Amino acid sequence: GMVLEWDAPDAQVARYLVKGHAESTSRNAKTKSTDELLQFQTTDSSTRLAVRGLQGNTFYTFRVFALTSSGLSQGSEPGKFCTLAMPPGPPKSLSVVEVEQTQLRLRWEPPEDDGGAHLEKYLLEVVDWNSPTERMTKEFSSDETEGIVDSLQGNQRYFMRLTAHSRVGVSRC
Repeated sequence: GMVLEWDAPDAQVARYLVKGHAESTSRNAKTKSTDELLQFQTTDSSTRLAVRGLQGNTFYTFRVFALTSSGLSQGSEPGKFCTLAMPPGPPKSLSVVEVEQTQLRLRWEPPEDDGGAHLEKYLLEVVDWNSPTERMTKEFSSDETEGIVDSLQGNQRYFMRLTAHSRVGVSRC
């Protein structure tokens, strides 16, 4: 998100309405663009507003409107801003697609939101259910959406966690 601030007009203001849109959803070519109208408002005459729910590494244009006793003012001159890149969203739909005695084939989908930065890799953490201190990690390239985990013991339970990594950070699970 970001915090927007502006100068108050000479009129008595009840609250402000801020309208905007993503000019291009991201400088990263993998992210789709959108014309979705964004709308936020202050609860009082405060000239500062925290805007949340924005995508990382994205250009936004906002205009501020004042609600006065005369109605809604004309919008301010557009302000253009860019958010910083953020950690990617989590990979989706991790599933086991093939089981053998000592290995599994896993499949997943890329994160819905790359955070505005190129994905560098996926990291799979495998934990032995009966010995949580015993961990194994396996790395996959960012263009892979399936992989094999081997060196497992048969008839054993495992906990697996897959995270997406970019230069900005690590996804949540």
